[in-house]
Amino acid sequence: MADTPDNLMLHYLRRLDEKVDRLAEDVREIRTTQAAMLQLLASHDTHMPRIEMRLGRLEARLGLADPAIPG
Repeated sequence: MADTPDNLMLHYLRRLDEKVDRLAEDVREIRTTQAAMLQLLASHDTHMPRIEMRLGRLEARLGLADPAIPG
């Protein structure tokens, strides 16, 4: 009877340890997802100027570019 509280405490500590392990795994997944999203965002940052340049050339060819607005 005297060791019942110890066993109960160990039980709760094990459950807490399992939950912390799950949280750590979740954080790893979130970091992986965040890294992938940051890579995609960086990729968009490099592609956007080229797209804007091509759009500007198309507008100039079609006579749609406003001469008062540079770019």
